Amino acid sequence: MIKKKYQKDIKIWEAIDQRLIKVNLESFRYRLNLIGIYAPNEIDNPEMIDKFYSKLDEVISECGNTREVILMGDLNARVGRGIEDPVVGQYGETTRNNNGKKLIQLCQQFKLKNNNGFYKHIDINKYIWEDITRGRRSIIDYIITRQETKINIMDVRVQRGPECGSNHLLVRSKMVLPPKGRRKQEDKEKGRQEERRYNLQGLIQPSI
Repeated sequence: MIKKKYQKDIKIWEAIDQRLIKVNLESFRYRLNLIGIYAPNEIDNPEMIDKFYSKLDEVISECGNTREVILMGDLNARVGRGIEDPVVGQYGETTRNNNGKKLIQLCQQFKLKNNNGFYKHIDINKYIWEDITRGRRSIIDYIITRQETKINIMDVRVQRGPECGSNHLLVRSKMVLPPKGRRKQEDKEKGRQEERRYNLQGLIQPSI
């Protein structure tokens, strides 16, 4: 979901299949690739899961190394946490499953980071999926960027209140695109930094 006032920045978008969508934007002299994801469940056919990750690998590879890449959506993976871990961060949940291991391997391959785990929040702003009757909860929706992204990731948290039509809660990220080139010098002279923020929603609709 991209706000109407930012839709002019879209250069091209592509519905790759039922689980992947890619949007290319150019904003503030940045070239951005947004990849929306609805991954298979942990209990799905292993061949389906492998096929999905193979396709995701291909899509990320096509982005090249010069574009900023943002993966977001329902990854159906529990990646756990790790002290001084460049991929998952130290503030995630303790559980790691097989899908989580696959996602970590993908992130390691492309030097990506799962931003959810790098910001400390209380549980109600951290857990994305809940089954209150069974006392179960998990973190399975993520916002992922390059480890050396030039985007300033200010925060990633669960935003309670908005109704998503799902048992998943809304994931919100605050990002700032630092000015580049001539604009950076102009802003320095004015003593300010121009800012743009995107509210990125984890894509949780099965039709995506």
